[in-house]
Amino acid sequence: MKGGEFCQIDCSRRTNYGYDERIEVFGSKGLIESRRQRSRGVSRYIGDKVVEDVLHPGWFERIKESYYEALSAFVDAINHRKTPSPSLENGLKAQLLADKATESIKTGVPMKV
Repeated sequence: MKGGEFCQIDCSRRTNYGYDERIEVFGSKGLIESRRQRSRGVSRYIGDKVVEDVLHPGWFERIKESYYEALSAFVDAINHRKTPSPSLENGLKAQLLADKATESIKTGVPMKV
């Protein structure tokens, strides 16, 4: 990356179980983790068993709330003549990362971004 940091993206969108259970970002000072969200966040303890709440059935249910918030922010930016965020440049950078990751998979060689 620009400051000399190393970045690695592991992505698995085509799996037997649907999609990754969690996202982890590691750094020299710690870790950020986002786990797959449960429908209600409820766990029931019965004797020696734990019954977990059901998982969201699909990708959209997992991101539905943030999708509507992002869409609302986009419309608000347009209505108030502000630059939407994320910007087109942010989207192009994300696409570049995806393209380089695909190229790396095909060639077996790390790509410089």
